[in-house]
Amino acid sequence: MRMPAAVRGRRLQRKHVVFLTSLRPALLPVLISLVTAGAAYGQAKPTGGPTASPVGAMVYFVDVKDGVTIAPKSIIHFGMRGMGLSPAGVDRPNSGHHHLLIDTELPPLSEPIPSDFNHLHFGNGQTEAELNLPPGEHTLQLLLGDSNHVPHSPPVMSERIRIRVAEGAAAPSAAAGAPSAPTSPGGRHASAPNAKVYFASIVGLLYIFPLTAGRFLLGYYAGKRRLFHNVAANLPLFRKLLWWSLPVGLVSSALFVAGTEMMRAEVIDGAVWRLLLIIPTEVSSFALCLFYVATLTLLYQRATWQKHLSVLAPLGRMALTNYLMQTLLCLVIFYGSGQIGQTGPAKCLLIALVIYTAQVMLSTLWLTRFRMGPVEWLWRTMSYGKLQPLVRQPRVHT
Repeated sequence: MRMPAAVRGRRLQRKHVVFLTSLRPALLPVLISLVTAGAAYGQAKPTGGPTASPVGAMVYFVDVKDGVTIAPKSIIHFGMRGMGLSPAGVDRPNSGHHHLLIDTELPPLSEPIPSDFNHLHFGNGQTEAELNLPPGEHTLQLLLGDSNHVPHSPPVMSERIRIRVAEGAAAPSAAAGAPSAPTSPGGRHASAPNAKVYFASIVGLLYIFPLTAGRFLLGYYAGKRRLFHNVAANLPLFRKLLWWSLPVGLVSSALFVAGTEMMRAEVIDGAVWRLLLIIPTEVSSFALCLFYVATLTLLYQRATWQKHLSVLAPLGRMALTNYLMQTLLCLVIFYGSGQIGQTGPAKCLLIALVIYTAQVMLSTLWLTRFRMGPVEWLWRTMSYGKLQPLVRQPRVHT
């Protein structure tokens, strides 16, 4: 006897309910694991660039914390644990330099950190910053970068904190919530293993002034010998300089590069080696300078080259003015915008060509109305002790 369709449907429905009810205890762990895995995936640690960071490394603000109120012009300090500080361009294991993010989100962590007013670079290994912020709410965050300004893997960064800037607020002081450094029994901060300090520029004071004076004397000697007034009589000297200066400059440059790479790999270290590396640096720069001078001097003796090289003559007649102008422009471009230490060779070459071309044009325009450059005029006036004529007098045709 066949069962009615309605009865069969009710029995099938009851079986499905019983089946699903029996599966509920087994499905519950599966669902929990899927939810947990999804949450873990969403909270996975971000990865950075190719440089690894040690376990437990951290950076933090020493004297500001979330919600603090500071003055518009305040000095804040950065702290670090588990890693060492190294300047940009110096590739040392387990080290990096600070970057301060102001009113911005994290940049792409696998790329070099941008350099602008919201991403401040401290490529010389600084551990403090002088802020000059307008009154109002702001956010701050520290992000460590490797020698190429790329965050480590995993990235070493602080919490993003919110601060309030107000006129008349007190200067920042040590925050109670900042991680404290280990201290010695005497109460002082304990030093890290193999910690050391050194003067980065004291060696430069020992040689920069004699070296500069020596170059002035060489220029005086060339003028006294009238080497450039009578080039034809000194052609053998310029040919010797051409053939000897280039190999000396290239070999010295190779020695400097090799020594620098060995210091980065910590094969050699110490102030003595830093002093020794000055020798190939200065020899290479001086030798290559002689090579350029000899090359241009010899080329100028050919009629086909005179027309092209004469365009550069106004630049040379205002050499001191243009030198100081280059210095000021590069200070603004590289230091003012934070590009120091992170501008590649191609970009540097492009900047140099633009500045050089602009100075050729400006020098040519200036010398159409004046006898010499402004700094040259000041130098000559001080040398002779009386005002020298500067404005070019119009020619009188008879």
